[in-house]
Amino acid sequence: MPSIMGGGAERVTLNFLSNIELEENNVKLIVFNISQNEKENLPKGIDLINLEVRGLRKGLIKIISILRSTNPDIVFSSLFYINCFLSILKFFKIIKAKILIREANMPSENIKNSSFKITTKLLYKFFYPRVDKIISSSMIMKKDLLETINVNPTKIIIVPNPVEVERIRENSVPIESLKGEGIKIIVVGRLTKQKGIDILIRWLSSINALEWSLAIIGEGELESKLKQLSSKYNLEDKIKFLGFKSNPYPWIAGADVLALTSRWEGMPNAVLEALVCGTPVIATASAGAINELANESVTGAINLIKDQEGFTKVLLQIYNNKGRQVKNSLLPIRYQSRSSNQLFRKILKEI
Repeated sequence: MPSIMGGGAERVTLNFLSNIELEENNVKLIVFNISQNEKENLPKGIDLINLEVRGLRKGLIKIISILRSTNPDIVFSSLFYINCFLSILKFFKIIKAKILIREANMPSENIKNSSFKITTKLLYKFFYPRVDKIISSSMIMKKDLLETINVNPTKIIIVPNPVEVERIRENSVPIESLKGEGIKIIVVGRLTKQKGIDILIRWLSSINALEWSLAIIGEGELESKLKQLSSKYNLEDKIKFLGFKSNPYPWIAGADVLALTSRWEGMPNAVLEALVCGTPVIATASAGAINELANESVTGAINLIKDQEGFTKVLLQIYNNKGRQVKNSLLPIRYQSRSSNQLFRKILKEI
C-alpha cells in the first residue's frame, strides 16, 4: 500500500494485519514509502518492506521482483489501482499467488466520478473477475459489485470494516473541542472532491438559527480551495483546519456531531469511529453503505439527510444535547473488530 497514514483502506488493512496469527503466518507488508515515525504505528511482528518510491509506477519493478522472489501464497490489497495491478500480474502468470482484494468504494460511483470512465469500467470488468476473492464491506456494496461487474457471486465475501472499540475509546480521552458556544461539528477525512466538504461549508454558511463551529481533521489536494471557500463566506472564525492527526478520537468524542457529506463512499470508517465515541452522525443518504449501517444502529445515531434543509433540521435537534462528557458507544456489535478479524482469518485459511 502507499503508506500507513492514509485513509480508511490503509487503516482497515493494518487492523486486519494486526490480528493475523503471526506464529502461523509469515506476513510481509510492502509500502511505497514510510517515515521512521510511521513505523512506530505498525503492528508488531510484521516484516516491513519499504520501497522508498513515490507511487506505483515508480515501484513496479521492485514489487514484481519482491513477489517473485518471496513467492507468497496470498497477496492482499485494498486499493483499486493496486487491486488491478495484482490481477494483471496473475493474469499474465507473473505471480502464482492467490489474489485477495478488498473493494473500498462503490464500483458504480468510482466509474461515474472517474476522469477516465471507460478505462476504469474496463479495468473493473476485465480484472476484478480474475482475482480469487473479493471482500465487500456491506451487502449494498456486494450488490453494486454484481450489477457493475460480471463476477462470480461466490467470490464476494462480506466482511464489515473492523473497528477496535477498546483502543478508540481509550484514546478518546481527554476529549478536545474548539472553544466557543454552540454546536461542535467535526469532519474527519481526506480533503478531496469525494468527501464533499465544499458542500458542507456552503450549507453551514446559510445557517443563522444557531451558533456552530466546524473542526476539519485531514489533509488533501483541496485544502487551499476549501480554505478559500471558507474565507469567501467569512467563516474563518468558525471553521478550523486542524490537519492530519494520528489520534483524532479526542476531537471526535468532543464533538456534538460528525458530518459526512461525501459524494460517494464505501463504508466510511470515520462514521464507524464516531459511533464508537458515542458521537452521532449526519450523513448524506448517497454516501455508500451508510443506509445499511443506519438500519442497524439505534435511533438518532445516524441521521440521513438529502439536502441543506434536512441538515439544518437535524443540527437543531442535536443542539440541546451537547454535553462534553464521554459518551457510550453507539456501534452495532457486528462492526467490532473481533468478528470482522475472525472472518478475515477464515478467508486466509480457505482461499
